[in-house]
Amino acid sequence: MGIRRKKCNVNIPSDCDCSAVFDIDVEVTAIINGIPEQGTLFLEGMICPDCNNKNSNFEFRFRDNDTSDGDQSFTLKILGLDPPLCGPISGNDTITLCGVAIFDPIEGDKAVVTFQITLLETPGAGDDEVQIVISSLSCGITPVLITISENSVPDEDITIEDC
Repeated sequence: MGIRRKKCNVNIPSDCDCSAVFDIDVEVTAIINGIPEQGTLFLEGMICPDCNNKNSNFEFRFRDNDTSDGDQSFTLKILGLDPPLCGPISGNDTITLCGVAIFDPIEGDKAVVTFQITLLETPGAGDDEVQIVISSLSCGITPVLITISENSVPDEDITIEDC
């Protein structure tokens, strides 16, 4: 008798106070387990299109630009996404995405992680900002802690609107 596996769907509630479209391709310094790594952040997606979170999706990749100390490139594969948190901060529109994902490094083991991604859109022609924190949930593996903060994202790369 075999083991039955229950098929799980990604848990994406439908509540939205705002929506966002973003297409970010920017050079960043990622702090990966305490070590700075120069690389390229690729973050592309739509959150709450038509103000419905069930249709939210995004892709997240980090490419290590200097692999002399090993390739620290990774992707996140989203398992679940909470309804986004929206609001103004110091006159800027923000959206914060929280959820659970599979951390899939080029070198090393996959891990289940939590993530928080905050996008900040500056009114006018000023640069936008992205802040990212990724931390591991899995026991018995090398812990994962990654932070990325970049405040020179081109203005056209992030659009946030109220629902």
